[in-house]
Amino acid sequence: MKRSRPLFWVYYHAFNDQVVAMREGSWKILARLDGGSLPKINNVTEATAPGVRQAKLTDVSLYNLAVDIGEATDLAGAETKRLREMSAKLEKLYREMTRTMYVWPDPKQPD
Repeated sequence: MKRSRPLFWVYYHAFNDQVVAMREGSWKILARLDGGSLPKINNVTEATAPGVRQAKLTDVSLYNLAVDIGEATDLAGAETKRLREMSAKLEKLYREMTRTMYVWPDPKQPD
């Protein structure tokens, strides 16, 4: 399937890490948020939005799902040009998403 934009998603409360991912054709790029130090959150609220917006994309990995569906071999070191291009797209999409995302009001504290 040809897409005009790559698939893009973010997990702020994944089992293992907080990750940002993008798939373009058979290629998938993953990045951790602040090296995994961003606290896990269920929703982006007024209190958590600044951290989410300022988070750095780190520990980037790259996979060719056409030959490695299980993501066993990180090709970031071997595919440096593709890594640079996809990293730039991933960064742009993440910044665009966090700039325009819905921010939930903070839950009211009981009196």
